[in-house]
Amino acid sequence: MKRFALFIISLFFITISSTFGQHTNVDDDYLSKDTLCFKYNFKLKDTLIYKAFSFDSISIDYDSPLMRVREEIWQIVCDSLSFDYNFFLSMKLLSYKAVESYKETRDNKVETHNWVGRSSWILIDSLGYRLNYGSDDSLKFDLAPGGAFQPNLIIALGTHCKEINETWSVRSLDDLAENGVPVPLVRQSSLFRLKGTIDTLGENCIRFEFIKTGQGSVRTIIDNNQMRVTNVINGFGVFDLSSNRGIPIHLFSTIEQKLTIHLSEEDKQPGYHYINTNFTLIDYKPYIPPKKEDKKTKPVKKNKKK
Repeated sequence: MKRFALFIISLFFITISSTFGQHTNVDDDYLSKDTLCFKYNFKLKDTLIYKAFSFDSISIDYDSPLMRVREEIWQIVCDSLSFDYNFFLSMKLLSYKAVESYKETRDNKVETHNWVGRSSWILIDSLGYRLNYGSDDSLKFDLAPGGAFQPNLIIALGTHCKEINETWSVRSLDDLAENGVPVPLVRQSSLFRLKGTIDTLGENCIRFEFIKTGQGSVRTIIDNNQMRVTNVINGFGVFDLSSNRGIPIHLFSTIEQKLTIHLSEEDKQPGYHYINTNFTLIDYKPYIPPKKEDKKTKPVKKNKKK
């Protein structure tokens, strides 16, 4: 009887060992030929320049819509890296041009915006999750040209490796420092699909498609009136990430926002804001450390003979 019990116990441990061994083999061979791995991998002091081309349609309280075409130049600089490969990215709007039409006023050209020259920074990990943020002046209220909840180039990827055509969901709570002061806050959920690789703009990229829903909130001042703006977001996007350098190459995003402007507890105005945006990398400047100056050898003074 004892021998039988020992046999059963031995068989149990052999089965467990075999099972763990199988799991280890599965982990080693997990990545199939159709699996792609990806992450952000900004380099220290590198500068990235993007052109953003956008279409807006905005209406508040059922008024006639403001139609606007925007052309912007954005700069991203990787200021520093942490020991665990998180990235400090500073972001600045360098230039702004727009053509606006509202009611009888057609094709009005605008070439200035208060957000030009304003800088902000975010701290992200290699998956794009935001860990911290800041701005150049937290007391100077303003919003980016596309508003508090415009599409953002740095998006959370949620994972490192997926098979082609595989889908996965990503949830995040994001402080959008590049969109305004005070910093807008948005809680969003995205469903991603890995589409595969593509050559675009002379760069081999990994392409993602995603649909997004979210809710946002921000406090701001318009015409000296302090108010709170909330919204509900629905959107779709296509994102191309360089497979070699780990930097965004292109983003197309279209979103529909249902806005509520809270002037007071009783006074609320509805609105909408539709945005189509294309971000395209137009310049990449790798950091080149300054050359060290050669130390000139000083002439050796000869001792005079006495």
